[in-house]
Amino acid sequence: MNSKLKLQDFTFLINIIKNQDNWDIQDLADKLSVDLETLLYMLNIMSEVYSANGESFINFDLDLPKNRITFDYSMELKDLETITDFELFKIYNILISQDKVDIQNIKKNDLAFLIDTLEIFFDEKSKINKDNYLSIFLENEVNINYIKIGRKNVGIYSIKPISISNNSDGNVLEAIDLNDNKIKTFLINRILSVGDLDLDNSTKEDNTKNIEVEFNIYSEKSITKLNRDKIKMNNEIYTYIFRDYYVAMEYFLENFKDVKILGPENLKNEFNENINKLRIKVSK
Repeated sequence: MNSKLKLQDFTFLINIIKNQDNWDIQDLADKLSVDLETLLYMLNIMSEVYSANGESFINFDLDLPKNRITFDYSMELKDLETITDFELFKIYNILISQDKVDIQNIKKNDLAFLIDTLEIFFDEKSKINKDNYLSIFLENEVNINYIKIGRKNVGIYSIKPISISNNSDGNVLEAIDLNDNKIKTFLINRILSVGDLDLDNSTKEDNTKNIEVEFNIYSEKSITKLNRDKIKMNNEIYTYIFRDYYVAMEYFLENFKDVKILGPENLKNEFNENINKLRIKVSK
């Protein structure tokens, strides 16, 4: 499998398959942004989940010669209402807003407990200043102007927010790209602006491919942001597969003092050109 699974992955799976009971296997895997091994692993887990009356939520049949998968699921699954982190975040912001909200059928102590729990959850999950980014969180489907890592040009993405998180790169927005119908992640500090939804102006799918890079390091700190499980080393030569050419370039530019690119040649040459230009600017 490519990576660890999250609860949100299964929520997205349920929302995708409950509206259609017959799929091309590869097409379903693409929509979920997972490989075939991960897809089958997720389906096997879901097939072991039962409803209150003992009925399976999801059963599935594979037709490998035709590359098709057919689902049979209970009515409880079709009627299941899911809630995303962003929807929960909206509720939380309404509850703590200055305007008093009249909520029926809930005790004050229970409401206070809910607010305290959500406060802890969102503080740990994101540590995002809600005053600065409230316009993003409180929207359902929006267009964002976004600069991808390693790029200079601004891209426009039509998205539906799913969840918020925080990692070594900073605050992260996880959302469904409404044109590609795939889950993608966006660094908050690279979102330039948020506007009304406009699918026609959305940037087309980026077909850039993974790139394998060989390099030497002069300091261990240079690889702290890389996934150590994916780093390979042989005779002090490190090998790592980056998401695309631009991500690789930005990584090496950020760590130029502590790394030396060995290959591929085109990445190595452009990297050296960029570093030489910086040295010339600094020496003036």
